[in-house]
This record gives sequence, structure tokens and C-alpha cells, in this order.
Amino acid sequence: MEQVAFIVWRESIEALLVVGILFTWLRASPEGRRGLPWLWSGVAAGLLLAGALGLALLGLASWLSDTGQEWFQAVMALAACKGGKPAGSNFPDHAGLLAQVVLMGNIALRPELKQEKYLGTKLLWDADKFEFSNVPEANKYLTKNYREGWAL
Repeated sequence: MEQVAFIVWRESIEALLVVGILFTWLRASPEGRRGLPWLWSGVAAGLLLAGALGLALLGLASWLSDTGQEWFQAVMALAACKGGKPAGSNFPDHAGLLAQVVLMGNIALRPELKQEKYLGTKLLWDADKFEFSNVPEANKYLTKNYREGWAL
């Protein structure tokens, strides 16, 4: 039971972070404020659906015997592992590109690239060559020089 409580706690913290980020982003502009009712209605709907699912699972757990509960868990695990449509976080199709964008944002915020000569300059990314096409100085942050014997 402790494992279940930990997973629920972890997922709740993650959901709070996402809602907090969305709230801050929406609140930042007058146009975004129009989305706040949608955010809160989504939070309310999520809480209601999570509560309904929890009650349904509690009802199912009280109805099934111990062996039945084990079979239910085994079937759910097999259903989760079954093939089919790739997950939304499939690394080559989605997560890799998202990680690229986040890392490029980190490079754009480097203090060395915030000097006077770069102010107002957009970094243009060439995905085919895997480099910045207009600010060659930014390309040095794409790789790392490893010490002798520690190369990748």
C-alpha cells in the first residue's frame, strides 16, 4: 500500500507543477487570462474523474477475492505492455525533439551569448547540419570536450 501512496503523491506533485506552470503562463498576458476558466474547469474535471476511478477500483477490489485481485493486476499489466500505437513520449518521434528545443533554450540563455553584440539576435537552428547557422559561437555549447580517456 505504501508504494501506491507514493505513486499517488508523486503524480499529484507532478500535476501541481503542470497546473502551476500553466497558471503562471496564462496569467502573464491579458489574452491568456481568458484561458484561466478552462484551466480550472480542467482541474475540476480531472479531480472528479480521478475520484470516480478511485471509487470504482475500490468497489472492484472489495468485490474480487485476493486471487481475483491478483489476476486483475496481471491482466492490467499485460494490457499496458501489449503492442499497439507508440507512446506519446516515444523518444525519436517526440521526446527527442522536445529535449532539443529545451537544450537550445539553455544555450540561448548562456551569459556569453547575452553580450551586446548578440542582443536581439535570434538563434537560427539548422536541424540537418545540427548547428546554429547564424551565430557560430553558440555551436561550441552543442558538444563537450572530454578529457583524455573519457570520450564518447
